[in-house]
Amino acid sequence: MNLNQHLKFLDEKYLMKFRGYNIDMLDMFIDTYLLCVYDFKIISLSEKRFQRDFHNWVKEYYSAPKDRSWSSTILYYEASHRVAIEKFFKLYKQWYKEEFGEDAW
Repeated sequence: MNLNQHLKFLDEKYLMKFRGYNIDMLDMFIDTYLLCVYDFKIISLSEKRFQRDFHNWVKEYYSAPKDRSWSSTILYYEASHRVAIEKFFKLYKQWYKEEFGEDAW
């Protein structure tokens, strides 16, 4: 499974996976996943680009200062953890489409 497949699953069944809405948990899950695939040298191009570029893309989307993580930035501009998570999936799909010219899922 790659990051896209994991995120598609989470987009459809977030509460089943995490038992509540918390964007910091989502951020930690993604960071842990990326660390594992990097350590095992099975990281894909899209995962490398997410790791390298998504943070700055989110900053530009919100015209936000660069001193926060993507998750903190989204939470700051959205009403709650639940809204921030919903926004993350929308932003991720938009970023992916811009980066790779195809839908994430």
